[in-house]
Amino acid sequence: IGYNYISSERTGRYTLKNTVGEIVDNSSDAQATKVWIDLEGHSKDIQQLIIVDNGLGMNEEQLLGSFTLGCQRKRQIGELGKFGIGGTKGSLGIAGDKLTITRDSSGTIFGRRYSIESIRKNDAWGTIPVKITKVHEKMLNEYVGEGKTGTLIVLSNFDRDNFSRVKRNMTDSLKNYLSKTYCEFIAQ
Repeated sequence: IGYNYISSERTGRYTLKNTVGEIVDNSSDAQATKVWIDLEGHSKDIQQLIIVDNGLGMNEEQLLGSFTLGCQRKRQIGELGKFGIGGTKGSLGIAGDKLTITRDSSGTIFGRRYSIESIRKNDAWGTIPVKITKVHEKMLNEYVGEGKTGTLIVLSNFDRDNFSRVKRNMTDSLKNYLSKTYCEFIAQ
């Protein structure tokens, strides 16, 4: 899959709300009981969107699959993910860079990322394994707890102009969307 195809896919239906919704759906499928959403940067120009859950985490194969467009996986009854494209395609719709750090039940931490610049340069879809640093581990631990399972996603390089990067606007938009979409989960 070349850069032009990926570039055309980035102009699809995904917005900030849809993208966060896709990732939260994946958190729900991973049996998360908590999801954190943080906005980093100046209040008038957010630079990073961080979404973390305390779900089951992913092993290396699952992590690679999460970046594969159209990844086939065995679905369980009641899971929200259907086609294996929402988390990555949604992220591409708003962010030029995506970093995922995850720890599964084995305690091993894995990382992977995509960079739209790398895709453009190589004219091919691809992701890059991330060497886990103490900073990555500390960041994951601050949310889920030391040694606990979970997944941390950092979206950055908001190179598409399809949502406001003003913190208050983003916060209000996400609160409104998430409270309506996940009211049943929130109530539980």
